[in-house]
Amino acid sequence: MATNDGSKTKTMNVIEAITNGLDEAMDNNKDVFMMGEDIGAFEGAFKATKGLHEKYGAKAEKELKLEYIDVDSFIHKIISWLIDQNLLELEIRSDN
Repeated sequence: MATNDGSKTKTMNVIEAITNGLDEAMDNNKDVFMMGEDIGAFEGAFKATKGLHEKYGAKAEKELKLEYIDVDSFIHKIISWLIDQNLLELEIRSDN
């Protein structure tokens, strides 16, 4: 990935940041697993778990039918946790 200013900071989109955060969390703690719908070999609707099925296997996945929970709240909690753990940093830009 390209760096934005010559530093070691990587520039990536939100999906890449989520994938990276999941990978780091699972690599650092064997108790961490993923929950979601179609997150295994299908890699999720937005491909946020791309490559993780091959790397960690099915034991790190818990299929979950998301229509039974408040998806917005669930995603907000995940993103908040990633930010709290310094695994995700958001930059808000305006194209105006």
